[in-house]
Amino acid sequence: MRMRQCIIAVLALPAIASATPTDGAKAELTITAAGIAPLAGQVRVAAFCSERAYRAFQADAAVVLDASAASVAATLTVPAGECAVLVHHDVDGDGRLTRGLFGIPSEPTAASGDARGLFGPPAWARARVRLTEGSNALTVRLSRP
Repeated sequence: MRMRQCIIAVLALPAIASATPTDGAKAELTITAAGIAPLAGQVRVAAFCSERAYRAFQADAAVVLDASAASVAATLTVPAGECAVLVHHDVDGDGRLTRGLFGIPSEPTAASGDARGLFGPPAWARARVRLTEGSNALTVRLSRP
C-alpha cells in the first residue's frame, strides 16, 4: 500500500509542477475594458502582481488608453501567478480618480474578478486572478458606483 502511494505521488509531480509558474515566468495579459461611456477622456489600466503592491498601489504594469470606443483592450507583460487588475475611466481626463461624497468614486471603475469595494478598491482576495505562463485574457465591465 505504501509503495502505491509513493508511485501516485511521483506520477502527480509533473502535473503539479506544470500548474505552478516557475520563477521568472511571464504572462501576457490582454485586458479588455467594456462599458465605456461617454466616449471621452482616458481609460487607465493597472496590474498588481502581489498583495503588497496592490495595497501600496504600486502597479507592476500600467497603460493609459484613449476612451474612443465602447470597449478598449491592451496587453501587459506581468509575472505569471496571482495578479489583480484595476481599471478607471478618467472621463474628465485630469489624470486622477474623481471622488464624490464620502470618497466614493464618481467616475466608472472596474476590477478583475468583478470585485467591488465599498469605500475603496476591493480586497486583494476578491480581485486577484491566476495567470499562467503565456497568453491570458481578462474582460472587465466598467460601472458607476
